[in-house]
Amino acid sequence: MKKQILSSFLIILFLSAFAQEAKYAIYFADKNDNPFSVDNPGEFLSQRAIDRRERLNIEIDETDLPVNPVYIAAVEAEGAVFMNASKWLNTATFEIADDAILSNILALDFVEKAVLVKPAGIRSELKNSDKLDQDEIRPLAASQYFKASSSANNVFDYGYAENQISMLNGIPLHEKGFAGQGMMIAVLDAGFVNADQMPALDSLFAQNRMLGTRDFVLPGNNVFAPGNHSHGSSVLSTMASWSPGLIVGTAPLANYWLIRTEDGPTEYLIEEYNWVAGAEFADSLGADVINSSLGYTTFNDPEMDHTYEDMNGETTPVTLGATAAGQKGILVCNSAGNSGNDNWHYIGAPADAQHIITVGAVDPEGVYAPFSSVGPTADGRIKPNITAQGSQAIVASTSPANDTVYGGYGTSFSSPIAAGMVACLRQAAPDLSVDEFIGLLEESSSYYQNPDDEYGYGIPDFEMALNLSGITKTDMPQDNAFRMVSQNPVQDDIILTTNKLNALVDVQIMDVKGSIVYSGSYRIESGGHIVINGLSGFSSGIYLLRLQCPQATETIKIIK
Repeated sequence: MKKQILSSFLIILFLSAFAQEAKYAIYFADKNDNPFSVDNPGEFLSQRAIDRRERLNIEIDETDLPVNPVYIAAVEAEGAVFMNASKWLNTATFEIADDAILSNILALDFVEKAVLVKPAGIRSELKNSDKLDQDEIRPLAASQYFKASSSANNVFDYGYAENQISMLNGIPLHEKGFAGQGMMIAVLDAGFVNADQMPALDSLFAQNRMLGTRDFVLPGNNVFAPGNHSHGSSVLSTMASWSPGLIVGTAPLANYWLIRTEDGPTEYLIEEYNWVAGAEFADSLGADVINSSLGYTTFNDPEMDHTYEDMNGETTPVTLGATAAGQKGILVCNSAGNSGNDNWHYIGAPADAQHIITVGAVDPEGVYAPFSSVGPTADGRIKPNITAQGSQAIVASTSPANDTVYGGYGTSFSSPIAAGMVACLRQAAPDLSVDEFIGLLEESSSYYQNPDDEYGYGIPDFEMALNLSGITKTDMPQDNAFRMVSQNPVQDDIILTTNKLNALVDVQIMDVKGSIVYSGSYRIESGGHIVINGLSGFSSGIYLLRLQCPQATETIKIIK
């Protein structure tokens, strides 16, 4: 195959004159003589990732093999500086200082082509203002707050966030014990400034459910530090917050990985390759769900621009990566985009991908938000798949000193709101294939019989989707009769779920000396949950929670 550089003559002249650290994606022709083997997947996939493939009957194949490290080393030997690699695309990105080095690399037998992904002289920076500001976050007027008076009576007191979960009929899943426990959600975004200090996210860190971070833009960067972007922190808050009475997220008990792939101040093709590298990293960890509130259409360099015709599910690098993630069994939720009022108008990449869930935006009343990008894809598929609240969406303040909420405007917020519920439904139905799962979501949605370009299949009903999956309360994946669905360490409340319906349960809480510090009796009604209040006055320490009914007796260790 003829080697090629996919860039214009003018760009080549520019790079020749200012030969300094241009970035290229080098595509390799094969994975021959690879030191890794599909027979030993534990060398490049976690056991959790292997288990997901086995559970969903997904074969481990050549696409799972890392890029041949011998090829990467040979390119480095020509003077290039390695950045990231993509096994799904069989490519790697490098900094290449001049055209002579590039020519030598193209002469290597195993190199197929080079794609310019970022011109010389453009730095990746930390700057908390940029193109992502189109996703607005602003104070809400008193009349714009939606706080249902029944919120405190639910299994969680969602506060101002109740509307955005009740719209999806997600509360019944939480009541049944599906609040994301054991699920791994990877958040691909532009930065997570102050997420480690936000009051609404303190439980995420206290309970060690924030599993780790990775920066594919500036390796080694602290994604929480000032100077990073706060976009990812706001996105995360819609899923992971636990601040009863103020904001509780849609997957408040899930585990999270925070992955920076987006270079906020600029827009170049390299970010698509960063995205794919980040998704592959999430896959290798065993992520169940990816939320990506990102999209790509046009760039600072017009030579890199996509066209609507490219939104066909099989052209752009990021779309190919998102499709591959779905094929590996990950449920990818991606924002549709905020171009509904722009000349572009349509969804971007990777929202056009196959085997993913593209999420559009509606207002608090469930009416289409005009900024939300529309479908169909260029090849005629319905997009977005579903819609969720993205106008006046409740997000937590990213200030460590400001425990309040704001209104978020953008599909960047409708996507994670839906993604959190996707994680809860995946917890309930772990064996559905990705396409079966998406099909259930669509079938449960309000426009299923008449999908359109704005709503897609509409607003999903997650309880209906759970029912359509065939999962019943007696099928709940539990080893014990009682399961905690609230956080542990506990704050003021303990919330448990059980399938021992219509039973009278005697409850005792004992301290480590065996003294009873609380006792009470609870009748288990149709909701199947117990809420024990009034623990705020307990001293910090370890307690034993004893639950007894005619069918079972159990003791659970709790931490205050």
